[in-house]
Amino acid sequence: MRLTVHQRLVVFSGFCLIALVGLTWLSMSVVREAEEATDRLVREQMSDVWLLTDLDRSHRQLKDLSYKIKAQLLLWDEINAQFEETSLAIKAQWQSALGNPRLQGWAEKNTEAHQAVLSLLVALKEPIDEASYYSAGKVVDFQLYQALDPMLEDIDARRSVGRQQAEAGSAALVEFLEQQQHLLVGGGALFVLLGILLLTYWLRRTVTTRLQLIAERLRSMEAASDLSTPLPISGGVMKLRRWR
Repeated sequence: MRLTVHQRLVVFSGFCLIALVGLTWLSMSVVREAEEATDRLVREQMSDVWLLTDLDRSHRQLKDLSYKIKAQLLLWDEINAQFEETSLAIKAQWQSALGNPRLQGWAEKNTEAHQAVLSLLVALKEPIDEASYYSAGKVVDFQLYQALDPMLEDIDARRSVGRQQAEAGSAALVEFLEQQQHLLVGGGALFVLLGILLLTYWLRRTVTTRLQLIAERLRSMEAASDLSTPLPISGGVMKLRRWR
């Protein structure tokens, strides 16, 4: 079945529209998948590292505060404020680790080490309430290192694992984006461009060339004032008659 000029133009414009919609859908799907991968990276892997970093910092703040108490470098008002803040931070961050599905197993495994830290807090609380530098110094000498050092080592080991997972997730995200870029450029854009070129060539052969031939015939007929020359229309011929 032969297509008219109008139908051929509709085919060409329809293909261009479908190609545009396809490329838009492919681009949106890539963006959506990249957003999900980025969200997993930031919300899960990176947030775990940040939580462990905060927990590590709180324990080190407790160690630093203990040194300052022993050296009598702070007044008791400052000691009370910093001790309460650090104690609350350690307890809240540990509860966050227990509530984190990716860190829950690690937290439960290190419950004994955390209990040692809580015992240190209880032991420090009494001399701080009594405002006794001497008693606080004894707690620091006999309990500080045994309580904090194992916990800090466990936190650092788990944080290293989380950092490696985050780096692997980042590398996977970059690789995914590179693959999708090649897919869009190679598989999508080139296919659409090839299709448009083929359809353009088809329109040129079936429409433009014939219209140019008709135009040349009409100009020749006008110059010769001869309407008897047949014109090629849709593969056939048409004769023009002089109307009287």
